[in-house]
Amino acid sequence: MPAGSFTVVKQRIRLALQLIPKKGIYGDMRRVLNDILRMQSRDAKADLDRVIKALRGLPEWDWANNARTHLEYAVTYFNETYFNE
Repeated sequence: MPAGSFTVVKQRIRLALQLIPKKGIYGDMRRVLNDILRMQSRDAKADLDRVIKALRGLPEWDWANNARTHLEYAVTYFNETYFNE
């Protein structure tokens, strides 16, 4: 695994967190993403997939689409880095 490879994933998660509202029903999404950043997630990829699926279920809001794009990139990078060695 290349040094700093998880850094790219973390950066994308942080960018998504900046877009997701802090109030309301979005707290669960933010909590899951923060758990991944703190390395407290047992299955980070599955958690990212769940958040992406939840974002897809939202109306076509700019912040939701942009957050989903950042997280999809993180999953793609995660897959290419960790599973193609």
